Amino acid sequence: MEKPFTDKEIQLLKYLNRKGIIEKKAGDAIAAIKIYLKLVNLERDPKLFYFLFKDNYRPEGDYENVTWQDFVDVRNQKIKKISNYQASEYVALKRPFKGSNLSAVWKVAGNYLIYVVLSYEHYPIYIYSDGLWFINSDHYSTSTAKHIRAATPRYDRSKIVMIEPDLMMDVYRGNLSNDEVMNLRMGRFKKKIKYLVPQRLTNVNAFWRTNQKIKFKIKDVILSDQETIEIIIDVLGLYDGSNRIDYEQTELIDKKSIEEKINQKILSNMREYLPPSTIGRYIDYTDIPEDGFLKLTFKHRPF
Repeated sequence: MEKPFTDKEIQLLKYLNRKGIIEKKAGDAIAAIKIYLKLVNLERDPKLFYFLFKDNYRPEGDYENVTWQDFVDVRNQKIKKISNYQASEYVALKRPFKGSNLSAVWKVAGNYLIYVVLSYEHYPIYIYSDGLWFINSDHYSTSTAKHIRAATPRYDRSKIVMIEPDLMMDVYRGNLSNDEVMNLRMGRFKKKIKYLVPQRLTNVNAFWRTNQKIKFKIKDVILSDQETIEIIIDVLGLYDGSNRIDYEQTELIDKKSIEEKINQKILSNMREYLPPSTIGRYIDYTDIPEDGFLKLTFKHRPF
């Protein structure tokens, strides 16, 4: 049985390794491959050949050893009919499928090969692009919100970022790279940050089914030259009604737990602008990812 790549394709793939094509940006890589294809007289689409190279990349260049079991060609995977409850598994594996008004396909968008999950065949709710997941921040309708929950790629540990619908459509059409999307999100976040944090004295429930509250106030929002946004939080303490409780003395709660509860309160308004995070952190976003540009600084008032 013939192998996935012809002898001429194998030689070209080895040459692409030597030229370091895997390290180049998609647009530059495709432009170079277009030239190389002409030089070796191979009639192949440069974009599709680039993605074929990237999907089957072998650092050692042993492309002659690629078998049909190893070979990856996501564009030619068959679309399988499934029930929506199976969608999460298919999305995590990035397999094309068609459910009930929920579907997913691989498509070439500009210079990018993306995996798109669609609600009602036209509204992108998840997009996987070059190692990063995007999720649409607008649920659009009750049924689309159900699709978003059903299609969550729960077993995929890739980073995931929530973006606004206009940016989602730009990714879908291939107008923006991942870096460009993140830069645009950062710019919007910096413009809106002071509207996203509670400006007044704010209460957070300290415990379930009690009247005890954690009180805090945003003291300042600092935009640094290093692209870091720092929120200074004045923690007023733990209160039972109007009475302040010495929580450290009573050991009801510790400072770390108080800060986590305030984290959750503040971050709940910022899902569209949070730094990249894994799907696990998207589901439970009480922590700020270590690689993020947002910093919360707590100043606890002494009792």
